This record gives sequence, C-alpha cells and structure tokens, in this order.
Amino acid sequence: MVRDSRGLDVVWVGFAAISMNSSVERVRERDVPGLARWSEERVHEGMTYDLWVETTVQAAEACAHQIVAAARSRICP
Repeated sequence: MVRDSRGLDVVWVGFAAISMNSSVERVRERDVPGLARWSEERVHEGMTYDLWVETTVQAAEACAHQIVAAARSRICP
C-alpha cells in the first residue's frame, strides 16, 4: 500500500481474466489467437500490486469482498 499526494492510502489491485479473455478471443474473428494472453502479460508488466484478483473464478461480489478485506487489513493492521 502507498500513500498518495493527498495523504490517502491506496491499495493497488491487479485484475486478471485470462480464461475469459481467451474465450472472448475465440468469439471475435478479428482477434489474433494468443493476443489476449500476450496483452494481459504486457499490461501488468512493471506493476506491483498489493492484491491479485482472478475475475473468472469468482463472482464480482466475492472479488469486492476480497478487495475490501485486503484494504482493511493494510489500513488497520
């Protein structure tokens, strides 16, 4: 966790949806096979996250609970 210029605590969360991206890629005829995985790797390159959330294996509400729990544990240890 980092503190931003206004003094707010910030929790960096990385979101991954690799299996979803691959499924979408197969449906879209314009996408090049493997492009989803390639771009997913590049978009997170050089980033450091406090938490990773895999959005294809849990519902949005579960992801939200996971993020809130992580934020609370970092802000109020």
